[in-house]
Amino acid sequence: MPGRRRSLVAYKGISGKASGEENTRFSFSKAGLPSMTTGPRPDFFIVGAPKCGTTSLNAYLSAHPAIFMARKEQHFFGSDLADIWPQPTASLYFGSFAGSASAARRGEASGWYLRSRLAAEEIHAYDSRAQIIAILRNPVEMLPSYHSQCLWRGWETIQDFGEALAAESDRRNGRRIPRMNGDNPWRLLYRDVVRFYEQIERYFSVFGKNQVSVLLFDDLVERPAETYKSVLEFLGVDSNFAPNFGVLNANKYNRSRLVRRAVDVVWEPSPRVRRIARRFVPVQPMRRAMMSHVALPVRRANTRIAPRPPIDAQLRQRLAAEFAPDVHRLGVLLGRDMTHWCAPGASRATDGSA
Repeated sequence: MPGRRRSLVAYKGISGKASGEENTRFSFSKAGLPSMTTGPRPDFFIVGAPKCGTTSLNAYLSAHPAIFMARKEQHFFGSDLADIWPQPTASLYFGSFAGSASAARRGEASGWYLRSRLAAEEIHAYDSRAQIIAILRNPVEMLPSYHSQCLWRGWETIQDFGEALAAESDRRNGRRIPRMNGDNPWRLLYRDVVRFYEQIERYFSVFGKNQVSVLLFDDLVERPAETYKSVLEFLGVDSNFAPNFGVLNANKYNRSRLVRRAVDVVWEPSPRVRRIARRFVPVQPMRRAMMSHVALPVRRANTRIAPRPPIDAQLRQRLAAEFAPDVHRLGVLLGRDMTHWCAPGASRATDGSA
């Protein structure tokens, strides 16, 4: 495809070097399309958004006997995510689909594919027939939930949600960026995360509307069986199967910030720490073993599940007014009335538990 961006010609592994099979993420055939492994491959993707129910939907689909879901949040696609997410090599990524040969459908969920400006084109270059699932949430509800998640992950250090929003201007100019983010404030530009019209329009433009299913978090919470059935019909598998519907990825807090920061050195190292780690622990499976056997148990023990308090009523009203034009455009794009998202006194789909 002669018009493709340079990043679509030779995807690179975490090292950023295109030398060696282990570091090369994609190779391209003469036709310009990716030449991939001949083993099991993903044919549909849950692309986000964060804190919109992707973890729950991933679990519900994993329970279906005809569907195989690979490990979540791999972010193999989206070369513009490399600075903020450790991306796997091609062998590791496609290896995560091992054992799925008998599955009718194979999927992968990565919550930042929707936000990425390159993931849609990169997934399409890999498989133009792939199906896309996106889940959206009222931005006035989603952003406080996402801010809480950022605090728990160590990406954010400003405890007050309103103050974190106000810091966006500083962060765009390279100031007040927590070290976990390196020099890239991408994850902390909260308003950019919920530019849903722009993000969905991008996937519609690349794949066409027929290959993209857009769900709403409200529907997943209030009508999980009906929403799940619609997803199964979209994927063309038995829609009579019903899993155990439950709340996953609940709102979390760290019991100790000091413990969290120590765990982050292993679990989510800064770009600088990642470069050092590759020098002393060069094999990615060894690094993953350190995370799963050391960092993960400590992180779990340091986590407390609790609902977050509601945001200030005046801030909520200001955000509803700010997001109303984009929400209106999104509703037109989807053919749905979305005005209730930004209506005065709009009720929340959850009580702060998700």
